Amino acid sequence: MNTSRVVQNFQSLHSFLAELQNNMNSAFPEIYEKLDQTNKSDFGQDFLSDLFWSAFELITTVESLPGKEFISWILGAFVEDIHDHIENYPDLDQQIAEFAERFYKTISGLQDQIAPIISDPEGNYDKTFTYQNHVVKVSDFDTFDFIYGGVDYQSTLNVVTKSCKSQAVKKCFLYDRWKIGFWFSENPMTNPCKQCNWGCDGYDDVRELYEDMNQPAFDAEGHKIADNINDYVKLLYRNQPARFYVIEPISASNVRIANYYEDDYKTKYPNGAFINEYCMVWGRDDFFNDWKDFPDDVAEWMFDDINGDGFIDRNDFYYNWGLDAANCMYKKP
Repeated sequence: MNTSRVVQNFQSLHSFLAELQNNMNSAFPEIYEKLDQTNKSDFGQDFLSDLFWSAFELITTVESLPGKEFISWILGAFVEDIHDHIENYPDLDQQIAEFAERFYKTISGLQDQIAPIISDPEGNYDKTFTYQNHVVKVSDFDTFDFIYGGVDYQSTLNVVTKSCKSQAVKKCFLYDRWKIGFWFSENPMTNPCKQCNWGCDGYDDVRELYEDMNQPAFDAEGHKIADNINDYVKLLYRNQPARFYVIEPISASNVRIANYYEDDYKTKYPNGAFINEYCMVWGRDDFFNDWKDFPDDVAEWMFDDINGDGFIDRNDFYYNWGLDAANCMYKKP
């Protein structure tokens, strides 16, 4: 029995939660400011439980972290205790004004469960916790080292912080303002056109054609700008960080080829693809309205494919966040 090792690991876990709180203490004001969100209301303990469970489960994805499953499971069990026995946590078992405040008090409730183990490792050495179908014992923390401030520790903190930020943005996002706009082509969702009955077949297809997905792309002066279609899409994101580009291979069985094309695209460009462009717009609920584009600086801040510190997956955002569709739009010159 190496109780000093157990104490050191749980002290690191306690510090980990304190640093997570510090990170989110900076993140919450930034999230509200970037989103122009004035409603900071609390969302309740159920939402916080789901947020922490999702974030802590990602600890198991940090491949080099020793004891990653034990750390993830015991934190999940601590969250479960708060969720199932909130009456034992008077600071949480009450009406709370703001989302951030409940977040911080939940962190405190997690740390309160760590404190007895640090103060009495011998008495708690054989104590067990259950999370879902996993059983973790305090003694399991005598089998590895969770080193405060180490590379693995920092990687784990980054993963959990990004997940908390992503879930906070998803909950606070202004869904009634920002909607997916598209250029006379199909939105990723079903039946995007809610007001227009004209159809799009009689209009020019504005999708960009990439003739061979594996070949380089060149600019108008003949300079190579991308090695293949994926590199080219990355270039598009640098110029239009809030957009969403969907590659539609011509070889796909369900590819959409306008019926007015004279060429046989499947024969002429067997390895080609169309690039569908979508965007987020505000104010395009009527076909004749103008619109505002989602701010580039906010997109650069949140999307992880253009910012190493980003925390939101663009595909997940556009496909899975339940964004509504705006009306279709003409390309602006």
